[in-house]
Amino acid sequence: MAGFLYFIPGLKGVADDDLRRVGLWPVLGGASLAVGEVTGAGPSGGPGALFAPEPVHADGKAAVVAYQPDDQAWAIAPKGGQYCLGFWTAKPPRPDDLARPAPLDSYMVPSPAGDWCVPVARHFDRGTALPHHVYLGDDGKAVEGEVLERFAALSAHGDRVWDGFRAQEGLLDEGEAPAPPIDATEAFTIVAEALAFNYRVSVVEANLLARHGRWLPSDALTAALRCLFDLPGWLAAEQARKAAAEKKARAGTPSG
Repeated sequence: MAGFLYFIPGLKGVADDDLRRVGLWPVLGGASLAVGEVTGAGPSGGPGALFAPEPVHADGKAAVVAYQPDDQAWAIAPKGGQYCLGFWTAKPPRPDDLARPAPLDSYMVPSPAGDWCVPVARHFDRGTALPHHVYLGDDGKAVEGEVLERFAALSAHGDRVWDGFRAQEGLLDEGEAPAPPIDATEAFTIVAEALAFNYRVSVVEANLLARHGRWLPSDALTAALRCLFDLPGWLAAEQARKAAAEKKARAGTPSG
């Protein structure tokens, strides 16, 4: 019974248009839902539809759709509070419970609440790592075009973090203005929005988990940010560059 529970006030069932209306389509669109009805006082104080993604979660058990406030943690979604979300406190959602079926190429970032696969948005030295348009240029050779629209925000996040890292490490080109530092609010938002491509989460789900100590702590958030621009690849390239420079220096040193 892992995973999130959702509640929309005033409904007896849930249709795609309902998910779109309250802003849940990016998280739950296309998922098969187990739906129940709360006829008394639900998470928002009145009746409504209670539902959860199915068929099963990582523990192999079907989602239990029931409102039992003593055994659950609930929050009203921000920006109008058109829905509520919660989870069973005895078995809070873990990454495997929330995983999408076709994740992007990723690096694993461990945390006390589970290991999260953070998508690589760009290669530090080769540009985007995301699906993009390809066409033939005037010379007949393939040209990489724009990133597909659905990945545009993730691509921008990768560029933003890479620019911040370059400023931090003193890697800016001559005369290039440094990007503003990424504060804790922006870091949290970027990581949550990036993980939404591999998991059925948004900033709302991430924040509920974080309030209960089930999200990425500060050091893991930093690691996740740096996965967006392929920090492991950068470190390997930097190590190779230093090794080559040392080898060249040794070769140029006269033997005694």
